[in-house]
Amino acid sequence: MVTLLLLLIFLRAIFAPLYLLAASLLAVLATLGLTVVIPLEQFRQMAIIMAVGVMVDTVVVRSLLVPGLVALFGRAGMWPGHQQIPEPLPTDRELSATG
Repeated sequence: MVTLLLLLIFLRAIFAPLYLLAASLLAVLATLGLTVVIPLEQFRQMAIIMAVGVMVDTVVVRSLLVPGLVALFGRAGMWPGHQQIPEPLPTDRELSATG
């Protein structure tokens, strides 16, 4: 029973953002679709350029460039700046060793 409840909570957390993503995808597709349908050549060219830009952003920038830069720069690339990292609390073993 508890496992089923945890599964339902997990599935709800996974699928909840999909409604937002689907709505934004429909908005982008409608915009690009209407731009392609308009019988002006400049609009068609702009629609193709926008579609290629979205594809490059999705494939190259978000999946390759950003993780690569984060791995390259480490904590220096994190926002908002260089925050003080708190020192970890001493463990029980360290406390008992110091006396």
